[in-house]
Order: sequence, then C-alpha cells, then structure tokens
Amino acid sequence: MIDSDMVATKKVSCPAGVSIDAAEDVFLLLAARAQALADAHLWRVDLDRMNRVIGCELIVPRGADTHIVHPYAVFRGAVAARAAKVALVHNHPAQNLVLSDGDRILTEMMAIFGDLLRIPVYDHIIVTDKAYFSFNEAGLL
Repeated sequence: MIDSDMVATKKVSCPAGVSIDAAEDVFLLLAARAQALADAHLWRVDLDRMNRVIGCELIVPRGADTHIVHPYAVFRGAVAARAAKVALVHNHPAQNLVLSDGDRILTEMMAIFGDLLRIPVYDHIIVTDKAYFSFNEAGLL
C-alpha cells in the first residue's frame, strides 16, 4: 500500500485544449513556471487521444530526493483525469541538460508503469530557463 502522505500533488493552471505536437510545445507550456526555481520540480501534463492538454499537475515528494517519485503519485491524477497519455516535465535548476542516472531511471520506471496502466508516457522533457531535452526526440523513450 502506498502512503499518500509521502507525496502531495497540486493542480496547476494550464490552457486546456492546447495541441501538443512536439516537445517544444510542452516546453513553452511550462517554461515560465520552471524558470529560476532553486529546487527540482516535476510536472505531469495530461493529454487526450488527440494530444490536447486536459490538465497539469505538480508532483511534490515530501522528505525525499526529487528523483525518488513513486509512479502512484505521478499517475493517480492522470487516471482521475482519464488521460490517454502524459508528458512528464522536470527542471534542472543548475541550468544544464546533462542527463543523470536518476533522470534515466525515472523515465524508464514511469514508462513501464504508464504502459501497465495503458496511459503511455508521451515524452519526458527536462527544462532549463532557455532550453529543453526531450527523451522522445532523442529516441530514449
């Protein structure tokens, strides 16, 4: 059983109905939120079957390394929103786009869990203030 006190989630406003055709669209959607943050944050963007945004949520681990995020915390809101797929976004406060082992593990774990739920991970995008890295565009997802 998952301890729901381990993780908080917070709905964040994002324009519903916006079409997501590429990682750059997701970057532009959340870039302003991710700019100049001192800590790493992880967001989930819920998409319908036509890749239109139906919601966004900030996933906040409590008392844990930001790379340690349970799939339950990430996908609970996506299931409730009846998302067809999700895009994951997290910032690198150090302003580098170098992938860590934690980035790769998180992506792989979420992709497996999403496939089990039949809510695939459309992309995992790492953002800095001015640029992004897309696991999907790099062929890593």
